[in-house]
Amino acid sequence: MNTVIKLSAISLIALSSIARAAYDTPSAATSMSHAWKAADSSKGKIFTDPSGKSLYTFKKDTSGVSNCDGACATAWPPFAAKAGASTKGAWTIVSRKDGSQQWALNGMPLYYFAADKAAGDVRGDGIGGIWDLARPAKASMQTPSTSTY
Repeated sequence: MNTVIKLSAISLIALSSIARAAYDTPSAATSMSHAWKAADSSKGKIFTDPSGKSLYTFKKDTSGVSNCDGACATAWPPFAAKAGASTKGAWTIVSRKDGSQQWALNGMPLYYFAADKAAGDVRGDGIGGIWDLARPAKASMQTPSTSTY
C-alpha cells in the first residue's frame, strides 16, 4: 500500500511538471487584441483563447469563485486575466485565492486543460463529469474592445 502511495505521488509530480511546462504562461493570451474567441471544434462551437486553446468550466466552482487550486490548477491552469483588463457582458474577471485574476463566463471561472496540446484539442470535455467546454450563448458572444488588452 505504501509503495502505491509513493508511486502515485511521483506520478502526480511528473504530470504536474509536464502540465506546467505546457502552460508556462497562460496569461500571455490576454495581451492579444481579444482575450477569447468563438471557434468551431469537433464538439461544436466553443470558446478558446486567441491562439485557439479550448476553455473549460468546473462544476465545483460557484459564481465568481474558483475552487480549483493546487494540483487541480496544475492540471487545469486558470485562464488568467491581465491586470487592468476590462469586462463586458457575460465576460467578467474573478479574483483567485492567491490574488491573481481569472476570466469568467457568466460568473463561472475559465480554465485550460493541460493535456490539450494544440489549438482545437478538446480532451478535457466531460472529464469526471465536472469539466465542460465553455460554449457560446447569444448573451455571451460579446467581445471586449481591442484597446483594453
